[in-house]
Amino acid sequence: AKTLLVYEQLLLEKWKEKIDLWKEHLNANLLYIDLDTKQIHINANTQLFSIFDEVKWFQRLEVDIPKAGLLCMQKEQTFKHYKSLLEDTLYRFKDLQSRIFEPFYNLFLKQIKDYHLAIEPGLRTLTWSSLNIDAYIANVHRALDRFEQTIDNVNKLIEERIDYVLDNDLLNCTLFNIDYIKSKIWLPGEFLSTMKIHIQNEATLIGKKLYDVQRTFSDVEDILKLTNKNTSRSRTPSTRRTTTTTTTTATPTTLTTQSTTVNPAIQEFIKYYKKKITLTIQRIIDNTLKLYIELATVNETKYLIDETKMIRYLFEGQETEDMEVDTNRIR
Repeated sequence: AKTLLVYEQLLLEKWKEKIDLWKEHLNANLLYIDLDTKQIHINANTQLFSIFDEVKWFQRLEVDIPKAGLLCMQKEQTFKHYKSLLEDTLYRFKDLQSRIFEPFYNLFLKQIKDYHLAIEPGLRTLTWSSLNIDAYIANVHRALDRFEQTIDNVNKLIEERIDYVLDNDLLNCTLFNIDYIKSKIWLPGEFLSTMKIHIQNEATLIGKKLYDVQRTFSDVEDILKLTNKNTSRSRTPSTRRTTTTTTTTATPTTLTTQSTTVNPAIQEFIKYYKKKITLTIQRIIDNTLKLYIELATVNETKYLIDETKMIRYLFEGQETEDMEVDTNRIR
């Protein structure tokens, strides 16, 4: 029994030493940076949570607890509360990062820098015993609010005014309207002159959409505040707004202008979408050629079948549900 009592006494002394170490932890910074991953983590020893429970049990056993242990009990809820709030800020930042399309990550470097400036006190000056942790966490959330608003605004602009136009409006677009071509019987001379105008008009409509896409680049730049407010910005033809009415056509030559935008991030952004615009134009040309070949190619067997059906329809008055006469090929 004496040996057991001595052993228990030694365990209690070691436990008291652990309590003293926890007291020192109160003077540790709230956060730390993992040197290997460069990620920010909460500077909280997981053993602290076991200490909270151990202090409670020793109190029930009426064991003499050092002052550091009593202080531990007083700080339990505060410690857990701030740890939870800090976890929320770190998780929220990672979630916001995941909303950024990887090629455009550098566009948000200014906002990310603002976040790191807001969180820096937790890495250098603030400790678990500091009295202004609430104000610190509120300031971090304000930086995250601005970051989130910027991401939402930019993503919405890109999605609605750039990606939607390139991936939906112009996805199956051609340089002539098939319904317009089939709308009447054309004389050769009339068809040639009319189609020249029609194709030019369609190209102008497509060019206007592409021009509006390029104008959106400057709106993205304005949201991100990438240029110096104290200097006048020189915009490229791809980002310049103008009040002059011009005729814009969907030709690759409209995309060959060189950018003079100073910020490298916006340059990469414009370069990415110029490539996508060029691919869109190539797709429009391909769609147009495929449709033209389809219209210009008349299968002799198909033609004779349609002609027979048309004659029967006109002279014999026979109508059936499966009669599908290609009147445009007959014309």
